[in-house]
Amino acid sequence: MPLPVILKNMNMFHNGLSLAGVVAEVTLPPLERKMENYRGGGMTGTIAIDMGEADEPITIEYKMGGFHEAAYENFGAATHDAEMIRWVGAFQDDGTGQYKAVEITARGRHSKLEEGTQKPGERGDGGKTFLASFYQLTVDGRELVYIDVPNMVFRTGGVDRNAELRAILGI
Repeated sequence: MPLPVILKNMNMFHNGLSLAGVVAEVTLPPLERKMENYRGGGMTGTIAIDMGEADEPITIEYKMGGFHEAAYENFGAATHDAEMIRWVGAFQDDGTGQYKAVEITARGRHSKLEEGTQKPGERGDGGKTFLASFYQLTVDGRELVYIDVPNMVFRTGGVDRNAELRAILGI
């Protein structure tokens, strides 16, 4: 009987700086495709047509224990890929005891830096919002998802789903 694979611990890096002991919580981004319903003549129902990446950017949200000044250094950066976030999770299979290394690497920039309520002797409840133009998800070193929005690269399960489209467009 399969049992859940549970996050046992994690770390996050911001521009190479380890946030071990500081990062308190991370909301991993949902991956979403824009779909449009279509029903043409001769069809018995509606199908969803994949129109490409969703209209909303890939978003990573996280909370810090205390104040994180490094997040402010590139705030308002002019380029879409000014910062890098790397999140690593150690997930353990409760049935086998084996660990899986889940890693997300994203390039982008912060859109929101919020310190929230601060009280003496408490960690605070501020959060950060990071919008990514590049995203990669790997498990035990095996790439599952690779999205490079400006370069029109979209790979899942090792298949480059935009290769033919880029070739047609001469990109």
